[in-house]
Amino acid sequence: MAEPEDIQVVYDHIIAHSVFSALTLLATVIGIRNRTAVATVRLLSVIPYTISAALAIRLYNAIRGQHYPGDFQPYLDRLNAGYGILAIVGVFSAVWTFVMWITLGLAKTDARDKERRRSSFYFYILIADLMIATCLVAGVAVSSTFVPWNMNHCADPFYQNSKFISGIRVAYQDKDNWTACRRGIAIHVMAAVTVVLILAQGVLLLPWINLSNAVRLALYLTIRIASRSSTRPDVELVKVERQGQDLTEEISKQIEQHPHYSDLVGVLKKSRHFVLTEHIEMLAKRCCGENKSQCWACNAIICDGCKAMVKGIPMPRTRHHITGCYAICTGCYLIKASSKPAAFSAAFNPTNLSLQHHGCSLKQTSTIQEAVELCLACSKLKPDQIREIKEEREQKLLAKTLVRRILCAKCEKPLPKKKRRWWICGSGDHECHWAGHEVSR
Repeated sequence: MAEPEDIQVVYDHIIAHSVFSALTLLATVIGIRNRTAVATVRLLSVIPYTISAALAIRLYNAIRGQHYPGDFQPYLDRLNAGYGILAIVGVFSAVWTFVMWITLGLAKTDARDKERRRSSFYFYILIADLMIATCLVAGVAVSSTFVPWNMNHCADPFYQNSKFISGIRVAYQDKDNWTACRRGIAIHVMAAVTVVLILAQGVLLLPWINLSNAVRLALYLTIRIASRSSTRPDVELVKVERQGQDLTEEISKQIEQHPHYSDLVGVLKKSRHFVLTEHIEMLAKRCCGENKSQCWACNAIICDGCKAMVKGIPMPRTRHHITGCYAICTGCYLIKASSKPAAFSAAFNPTNLSLQHHGCSLKQTSTIQEAVELCLACSKLKPDQIREIKEEREQKLLAKTLVRRILCAKCEKPLPKKKRRWWICGSGDHECHWAGHEVSR
């Protein structure tokens, strides 16, 4: 049986809206990948916005300003309010998007180097987009209390005697109440897709957003009040400087007696005003004589008189990440990479080393066969604690090297620290989400 003409119109609206929305989302994905198409996506999204706004206006005009029996009026008032919000916001979003297409295009044209720069202008555009999306969600929430989401419910005998079916029949004053029901569902779907498109456009703006001075000042004051930081008077600073000078003279006297590095550092740490980093180089040069080495775990200075040889230390788990994982660019990750995804536990807990390389040969822990040199403090710890100290130090050293530019293992393109790097395990051929691979920004 052929569909009624009004129902076919509803289907045509949905098909057209879906096609243009899919094209817009595709352009958005490409724009996110290349950090481009900020203005072009705005122009493409005008079409689905206009389609949904036109349908919302038709629904709003069908029941606006009319009075119905008391049983139906409360439901129709909510429906009218919901469609009114969707109609007004739909028209505004279409006009706003078209204006932003022109504005964003001019912003790039006026740039000296023809490239976008971070600006607070994009921050205010994002705020406006979020406000439009919030209004659309509010309109759908109001109208969904009257119209269902499933089109099959419009023809279900159980719903033919319900309040909303009877109300729609009275509103349109004809027998084609299923058409009105399906049209109402169509606007819900279109509004939901419109919200997704607006949020996707906001994602495109994120690389160019720069908080305004007013917002940064408010954040600064909030953080400062929350931290309750207090400033020391100048008199206290003078006392600290004098105590630092006296302490330096005391260090020189102690070094003349040739103590061990660990003993002297342990004594100095008890001082309330001593800053270890200011004197660490002098201590490392003068303590422990000529035949000195470094602790395998904490890298402290040791000699034959203050070291311990320990066996059975587990291999640091960071070693496999440093030697076995390689980085690739986003393009190779999407096109050339054939690696398996990492386990959910590893992806959602990137700082936990014990969860990484799940099901991989590198997961198996091994023990260092030969004895390692440790300071007296580290030698008193358990093997797992010694390994954690070593892992923490290796992670800090790795973080310094990741700041430098590295090459993609597939296409050998440079990967600066600001560009996304995808890490793959060379042994298990799976993704690695360990936090130590990420560059601190």
